[in-house]
Amino acid sequence: MRKKENNGFQYLNFALSFGLTLVITLYLLYKGGAWLDNYLGTSPLFTALGVILALATVFRQLVGEIIESGQKEKQEEQKNKIEKDGDNR
Repeated sequence: MRKKENNGFQYLNFALSFGLTLVITLYLLYKGGAWLDNYLGTSPLFTALGVILALATVFRQLVGEIIESGQKEKQEEQKNKIEKDGDNR
């Protein structure tokens, strides 16, 4: 029973982490691109590049975390299976 509660908090932590990372990265690269556009006079170019770079970076991190989470779950399942098989003997 305890494991399911921890799993829920793990997903909540994952969602909050992703959301905060997305917002902060998007804001910083948007503002940086806007400042660079204002400084160089290239209106939407660097702002758009900043937003695209932010989204690509954050979603790349998301995919990596999902893959890592899946690998951890598989390792835990294998460990539990080994322990269960050891108890049956």
